[in-house]
Amino acid sequence: MGLNSVLSQQFRQDDGNPLYVFPLFEFQGEYFAISVSSEPQEDTAIYLILHDETLAFTSLNNMMLTIAECYETGVYSLDNEDEFNWNLQKFGVIRRRYNPEAATAIYAGE
Repeated sequence: MGLNSVLSQQFRQDDGNPLYVFPLFEFQGEYFAISVSSEPQEDTAIYLILHDETLAFTSLNNMMLTIAECYETGVYSLDNEDEFNWNLQKFGVIRRRYNPEAATAIYAGE
């Protein structure tokens, strides 16, 4: 099933989400997508697409602010083998600070 297939659009419409989304970042089958519309928008929501669609960030700006603070405060780090590590609980606190209208948690353990 494609990201903007008729069936995907129907699921989004049933859930009250935007009909069309554009993928931004992908990693191991999960990705973030931005809602798109033919109408100009002040802020555009970012959704986490995995098994369903979850409002993760209220805007691209708030997503970038969240990511920047996670790097600046050590929430995101690399270990001695250059493996990416992150503290889900601290990530959740920072994400919700910039995106209070978004989902309470987008990952288990957040």
